[in-house]
Amino acid sequence: MSMIKSQAFILIISLLIGGCTTARQSLPEAPDLKGVEISLLERAEREQALLEQSGFLYEDQNLDDYLNAVVKRLHPPTIQSQTLPIVKVIKDPRVNAFVLPNGVIFVHTGILARLDNEAQLAALLAHEMIHYMNRHAFKDFDRFENRRFGEGAQRRFQGLLDRLGAGFAMVVMAGYSQTQETEADIEGLALVANTGYDPREAIRLFEHLKREAETEKYREYLFFGIHPRIDKRIENCETFIKEHWPADKKGILNRRIFLEKTRELVLVNTFLDLKAGRYRSAQMGAEKYLDLKKDDARAYYIMGEIFKHSGGAAEMDKVMEFYEKAIFINPMYPEPYKAIGLIHYKGGAWDLAKQAFESYLTLSPQITDRDYILGYLKSCQREGV
Repeated sequence: MSMIKSQAFILIISLLIGGCTTARQSLPEAPDLKGVEISLLERAEREQALLEQSGFLYEDQNLDDYLNAVVKRLHPPTIQSQTLPIVKVIKDPRVNAFVLPNGVIFVHTGILARLDNEAQLAALLAHEMIHYMNRHAFKDFDRFENRRFGEGAQRRFQGLLDRLGAGFAMVVMAGYSQTQETEADIEGLALVANTGYDPREAIRLFEHLKREAETEKYREYLFFGIHPRIDKRIENCETFIKEHWPADKKGILNRRIFLEKTRELVLVNTFLDLKAGRYRSAQMGAEKYLDLKKDDARAYYIMGEIFKHSGGAAEMDKVMEFYEKAIFINPMYPEPYKAIGLIHYKGGAWDLAKQAFESYLTLSPQITDRDYILGYLKSCQREGV
């Protein structure tokens, strides 16, 4: 993403719809901007449908209801003309969130898994709500109002929207200017404070983002765009709080209910981090989940997987301890048996590998990798003889 995202976005659109600045100024007619806005909205609707049919939505109606209840609580009662934003969750371990021009807020599992309480969630959602309520996605397009484009510009612009595909949401976010991002920060904080949530938790939200960027070595921050940089945004939050929130005033946190609603999501996102090779993030997720629920075999299994991939042979004793702990908690959970079988197989302990693989197949007879494990079993029998 460019450091001057809004200007770059306008430049890209200008090039795609044809001609340099001088040529455009000599043309007689400008496109119907209302039509452009309609095209943008229609493309948002199609993008929403694609996301909903992609298989990447995190399906948890109880969580969806909870998130949308927070949005309803934040929504100013004085604003009746706009449709209430809707929140949906995407299975993606990156710390990110965005809102489409039609008011649908997509939140990644990655950021929900990092949050500590409902006040931080409110700060996240309020920011995206301001982008929607203040029509930020349209305003960069409105800058074309006094420009002159050639015949067919509207058609070519529609073609651009159609070609954007899954990148549409990122292009919309790329249009947000520094002013718009700051506006979403400050007005979002006002929504949070007016609803009774503790706005100081917004600073914790930014700290989560900063820590994530340092852990995964991001060059740029995904969530909330990059304008202004994260330290400046924390400074803006601190200024708002100093001016509008008494130091001794307590606000709503709702930590218990938030962690209760998102606990399973934390574990799901930990698996996503592991699959993406984000081992440090995966470990933090697994540790957070174990703080919430200490008797879940899946969490110990995934801790074994994390240390196996990140620590290698040096951590193998610890890896086996995690797998064995998972089996002790739930002997009917099949995954650690396969993991143990693979370790014994690699080490040439054919009988132990055979026992573990047989247990795995017994507990999961319809598993998709059955033929793969049967191949290992045959090797164990051949090598054992």
